[in-house]
Formats: sequence, C-alpha cells, structure tokens
Amino acid sequence: MRKPNVFMKLGTWRGGVRSSIFVLSIFALLISLGTLSKFNSLGSFHVTDTLCNYVNPESQSGPDSHLRRTLETVIQKIQQELEKFRDSEPEPSSSKHVLKYSSFLADILGHIESVQTSLSQNEETQKLNSGAKDIHPLLKPKQQSDEPADYFLIEEIRKYVKIKPNRLGKQNFMGANGTFTSIGHACFAMKKELEEYMDYDIGEICNDDWRLAQKLMVHGCDPLPRRRCFSRAPKLYSKPFPIHESMWKLPDNRNVRWSNYRCKNFTCLASNKTQKGFFKCADCFNLQDHEKPRWIKPAYLDTNSNVTADFLIPEVLNIKPGEIRIGLDFSVGTGTFAARMREFNVTVVSATINLGAPFNEMIALRGLVPL
Repeated sequence: MRKPNVFMKLGTWRGGVRSSIFVLSIFALLISLGTLSKFNSLGSFHVTDTLCNYVNPESQSGPDSHLRRTLETVIQKIQQELEKFRDSEPEPSSSKHVLKYSSFLADILGHIESVQTSLSQNEETQKLNSGAKDIHPLLKPKQQSDEPADYFLIEEIRKYVKIKPNRLGKQNFMGANGTFTSIGHACFAMKKELEEYMDYDIGEICNDDWRLAQKLMVHGCDPLPRRRCFSRAPKLYSKPFPIHESMWKLPDNRNVRWSNYRCKNFTCLASNKTQKGFFKCADCFNLQDHEKPRWIKPAYLDTNSNVTADFLIPEVLNIKPGEIRIGLDFSVGTGTFAARMREFNVTVVSATINLGAPFNEMIALRGLVPL
C-alpha cells in the first residue's frame, strides 16, 4: 500500500487549520458583538436579556455571568489546544505553520482574556453602584458642584445658602437678580457642627444647643444662619425691674435658663468664692463693688485716687458735646459701659457671647441692648 504523500498531509492539515481559524474568527466576532451590545446599552438586547432572566429564574446573575462562563470555556479549550501543540513534535516541513497557528491561538486567547477582565471590572462597578443607591447624591465622588449649598446635606442649611430669586425673575433697583444669603468661610470648615446646629423641626422649639452655637461662633462661624424654630425660654418668668433699678441690681434668677452653666443663679456669679468658670470676667457680675466705679470717677473719691480707665466718660463726651449719641461696645462683660453711657443719654449696643455665663441675658435684664 502506498504511503500518503507529505504534501497531501500538509494540505489536509492546512484545511483543518483554515477551518479552525474560520470557526474561531466567527466566535470572536460574536463575542465582539455581545460586548458592544453590553457597553453601548442597546435597547433590543436589554429587552431580550430581561425576558431571558424572567423565563429562566436560575440565571439570576444576568447576561454578564453567562458570557463570562462562555469565555472561560473558550479560554480553557484554546489553552488545551496550545498544550497539545507544545507537547507534540511536528514534522520539520510543517513546523513553521504550527508556530503561526499557535501564535494565532495565543493572540486570540489574549483578546478573550482582556474581554473577560473588562466584564469582571464591569460587574464590580455595577455592584458598587447598586450598593450606593441609598447614599446621598452629594456623597458620590463623581458629583462636583461650585454651588455652596451643595456642600451641605441638611436641607435647612442648603435652603439658607441658596440664592432666592426675585419675584417675576426681574432685577431689582440695585441690579441684583436675587437675595444672596451668605455664611462665613469658617462655617465650611465646621460642616459637621453647622449641620447639627441646623438640623431641627421647622416651627418647633429649637434644640438646647447653645453650647454648640458658642463653639461655632468662637471658631469663626459668625454670624450663625437664621433658624426657623423658636428659642427656648425659661419655665418661669418674672417681670424685670424698672429701668432706674435694673441697671445696678442683679436680675431675677427665674428669667434665665441655667442648664449649660456651672453657676445656677446670679448670686453664685457675683460671689468671689467661685472659680473663673468663664472668660476674663471673674467679678463682672458684682455690680456694686466691682462694676459701679468703672468708667467714671465717683464723688466719694478724692483727686489722688486711681480709677479703672485711662479716659473717663465725661472727658470723652466733652470732645463733641451733644453730638455723641450712639455707640458699639465689643467686650465680654455685663454691659456696665453701656449702663454708664445711658446715664449720659447715649445708646450703646453691647456685642458679647455667653462664654460660661448668661452675659446676653444679663445685659438685656439690665434694660440695655445686647448683640
């Protein structure tokens, strides 16, 4: 029997190679179409995928998992074919074609593995997105905005910072299209505290958060945003003293809320036995012995006695007699300077904060104006 010709074997092998290449090319084309349909989100493919998932409840993982399993099978088969070529010893005449065929399979294998990696990354991204559905949209990393209101999550502070357009969308006489309600730059650095301060029920009683408000103001978040809740008042109320008595007499304790202070009454604050408990004002509630001699020279002092101020109030007012009528006092105190100026018919507004003691309430109960 005559042995087959080497060229006949080579022709047969070439025919098998061409058939394999043709089959693999068709399969690669199908994979490319499937991948494009997934990444481009074609409507018809989505309908088919949804219908398949509904009919076959076992395939709850979706088309990505099915395609990934198919790719794994193809990769496994190609790897088996490559191992066969590596283990076999081809004839010298066909070694060149075998090398080309194996390199072709290796190239196809690389493309398929890249598609598999892309699918895996796509599935991880979908899982992260599905798990982030309950996250506030402002917390998502992709969302960026130059609008100051978008920096905060609490609705009240967002409404406060947003621009309020004019009625009918027209400019006002100053050329502005709306009202711009701003907050200080330091408020952005204290986002957590500011949102806690603005987290309340509209029209209800405000939270007992005066200590939080003090913290915001001391760190530069001043003035505080306006709130749409009612400030807490004392449970008991007593009518203030008449103006000729209130300026140099301790107020009634029932007109102050003492929940956030160490001392629970004005007598405790005026006592020298207490420690400092507040900032730079150990004796300023002692109206008779410490405060009353300030800013003016009492009649009972002789000319050689020392006073607590470099310039006395009468000396300053005499610079412009009858022209000084209003003033502003920046201090942490109980309003003694404003009380003295009131005796000379000058109105002084005292700007202070409640650092450990009810300074604002004290000023108001003395018949003066706190800010």
